[in-house]
Amino acid sequence: MSEPRNTYVRAAEDVVPGGLVLKILAAMVAISVVLCLVAWLLLRAEEHHLRPDGRFAESALGTPREVAGVRPGLFEDTQPLPTLEEQERADLRRYQWVDQKRGIARIPVEQAARVYLDRGGR
Repeated sequence: MSEPRNTYVRAAEDVVPGGLVLKILAAMVAISVVLCLVAWLLLRAEEHHLRPDGRFAESALGTPREVAGVRPGLFEDTQPLPTLEEQERADLRRYQWVDQKRGIARIPVEQAARVYLDRGGR
């Protein structure tokens, strides 16, 4: 069974009109340019409100060498930090108070071995 055809309706291919697409694209570009210009003008107005003379005094300031005991060139340090093993080995070779009130001190491991042997290994 075939469906009855209406003789007054014809099939046509879908076609996007190129001129309309170009007009819409041109309008979008124009709107974008206008919005960018408005944003730029608003930023300039805010800058003028905050700095009426238009000068930036902080641009003449140099880089601080040290602020509150913190070096500003933290990421410019060329020497790597010692590893945990290196720190522990350094602790084994130096004198240091552990608890000065109780009289407990850290001494180099070689010195501790000599003291231990001098006391007869007790």
